[in-house]
Amino acid sequence: MEKIRTNHIKVHFLWDEFLKDFDLYKIEYSNAYDFGNNLGIYCKLEGLCPNSAVCAFNKMVKEGNADAPTKHRIFLFASAKKESITTAMLQERLEKVNVKIGIFSK
Repeated sequence: MEKIRTNHIKVHFLWDEFLKDFDLYKIEYSNAYDFGNNLGIYCKLEGLCPNSAVCAFNKMVKEGNADAPTKHRIFLFASAKKESITTAMLQERLEKVNVKIGIFSK
């Protein structure tokens, strides 16, 4: 179990139970992505499967110069295993967006 703390609530996330039923993908935009157009990923993934969810957050990354971190936009996309969504299907949906897709597994 992983504890995730926010400014308002504390969440206990049951990864093992979640990953039994859902595939979890991390979709990360490249540095060249226009952050003013963040809704693009929601539009492209909307309706891919009925039991899915997308969550977005910013990640500060120190690359090279430690005094100048860069901002990466990270999206987590979860879909039910029975939907059999693959990395290739996600890449096809996001073909015009420069992203890197990874899958979380146990």
